[in-house]
Amino acid sequence: MNHTDIKPSFVLTGQLPSFLRKVTPESKIFLVGFMWDLWVQQRVLVILWLAVNMVAGLLEGVSMSLLYVAINFLMPESKVNLAEKLGPLGGLVDNLSANIEPVSFFILLVVLVAVAQVFQSSFYFAGLSISIVLRMRVRKALQGQTISQIMRLRYADVVRYKAGDLWTYLSFGRSLEKLIGVMNAILYVSLLATAYLVVLFLLSWEMTILSLLLFAVLSVGLRPVMGKIKKYAKILLDETFIINAKTMDYLSGMQLIRSIGEERNTQTVLKKYIDRNAKYTLLGTLWNGAVSPLMDIVAVLILCVSIIAIVLVIGDRITEVIPLILTFVFILFRLLPRLSTLNVARANFYQSLPVINMMVDFLRNDNKAFARSGGIPFGGLKKNIIFDNVDLDYGVGEAPAVHGLSFSLKKGQSLAIVGKSGAGKSSVVGLLLGLYDPTSGRVLIDGVPFEKLNLDDLRQRTGIVSQDTFLFHASIRENIMFGSPDASDDDLVKAAKMANAHGFIMELEKKYDTVVGDKGYRLSGGQKQRISLTRAILRDPDILILDEATSGLDSVSEKIIQDALKPYVKGRTVIAIAHRLSTIMEADNIIVMDMGQIVEQGSHKSLLSSGGLYESMWRLQVAGEDYNVS
Repeated sequence: MNHTDIKPSFVLTGQLPSFLRKVTPESKIFLVGFMWDLWVQQRVLVILWLAVNMVAGLLEGVSMSLLYVAINFLMPESKVNLAEKLGPLGGLVDNLSANIEPVSFFILLVVLVAVAQVFQSSFYFAGLSISIVLRMRVRKALQGQTISQIMRLRYADVVRYKAGDLWTYLSFGRSLEKLIGVMNAILYVSLLATAYLVVLFLLSWEMTILSLLLFAVLSVGLRPVMGKIKKYAKILLDETFIINAKTMDYLSGMQLIRSIGEERNTQTVLKKYIDRNAKYTLLGTLWNGAVSPLMDIVAVLILCVSIIAIVLVIGDRITEVIPLILTFVFILFRLLPRLSTLNVARANFYQSLPVINMMVDFLRNDNKAFARSGGIPFGGLKKNIIFDNVDLDYGVGEAPAVHGLSFSLKKGQSLAIVGKSGAGKSSVVGLLLGLYDPTSGRVLIDGVPFEKLNLDDLRQRTGIVSQDTFLFHASIRENIMFGSPDASDDDLVKAAKMANAHGFIMELEKKYDTVVGDKGYRLSGGQKQRISLTRAILRDPDILILDEATSGLDSVSEKIIQDALKPYVKGRTVIAIAHRLSTIMEADNIIVMDMGQIVEQGSHKSLLSSGGLYESMWRLQVAGEDYNVS
């Protein structure tokens, strides 16, 4: 379903129910689009759903009419002209009863009532089953659309969301599917109510109007309850976002929590959020649960008032209209709880309202920036990469991450970027991968402006090994093949050998099928880096980015990684961000950055002889001092 291209100029008009007027304009458009897409994509199911519910309603009306006829036949002294009361059905019954003995005909009528109810219940179940299928399809569509929205957003925008918030948005599909259940209840009850009201009007239009007026007046008293339901639903939604985000944060930091003995404090903090969530869940559930008993009270009051009114109006003639009274009260007794279901559905809608409004805001396209798609195909680097006076600002009011950045890198050459923490080194990688767009200046790939290039093609031909190696809770094989799903086992093993990873993998109990645990906790830092390097090598990239690939490793692990890289990087275009300057001595060009600008560049030898920042960093590292240049 795709109904999120909201046009601000479009205004939804027409007579909406009062509870729908509480919805934001964008949500109204979403709901209209939602209903239209549901009709277009599930037309056969929707038609079948409508048909079986209509038949269920019709059978309910027929069974109530037959019940009235049966009671009427039990009491000959009160027998009325059925053709006048029930129209064609009454006339048909009069013709049949003339040829059948009264008791036998009464039994026949009761059996027909039972048969009609069995079929009515069967059709109701069929409608319910169809609505469940529709609910599952709606949930799948909404969750798929949410994932698509996350993947389509610009990287700079999506990283502003907390991981827990994104998980909450994904769970909204389950909440919004309940709308189908609400719709099914409203449709079914509306059709039943229509059938009941038709029969009631045929029996006594005066009593029917009186009962409806009483129902309308007493239902007004539910407005404060609906207000409470809406209030606590909004609070609960906010609390759900908070607890999901906090839980995700703490679970991700389990190693830190255990390392510094903060288990008890963590439990205390999370318990506070759990208690708040439970409190508002309880309040919302209690107010929502109050709707049904309140409506039961309304039903009883209406029944009592209706019966008293009948007795007062009819007086001594009551025995003459006992079949009418019994049937009227019985139908009213079945109708009123079903009418109360409409108010329960209304309460459920109020509970879903905050979710709908928030979901609509997330799925809207008109107020978001998306990663661009398409562009000039990139078949591999042919000439060079050029940064021409590039600036990058991450946000309004912040200092530029890089300023006036200009350099070139020819195909097959290596470029190293060094500098203090916060100098802008990683921002260069973000620009090259298209994670961020330059604020000004140009990035050219083989002379093609970056904004015109097909980013998917470029990323498919780029490999990256970073200091923050991310591994999925999956097998080593699955982690290595992420991004190269069609690679063969031979290619996999070959890449692992080139990365010096095959040896330690084969020592594991399940070898390549070993599950590494959450974020690879079962592997050492050096082993995780070698898995990451294997993943990059398997892609056979034109451009290899090493973002402090050996940062934080011991000297032995670093040497293993460096030994694996040396033969592989020959003749490849490499960009290396380095922590230890000894690892980039052989780079064709070294850029030294400070405060977002290039302050020096050249070969290792020329930079050492220049007596600048690079030379001082080299001297400090060689002297063994703790000088952080990452």
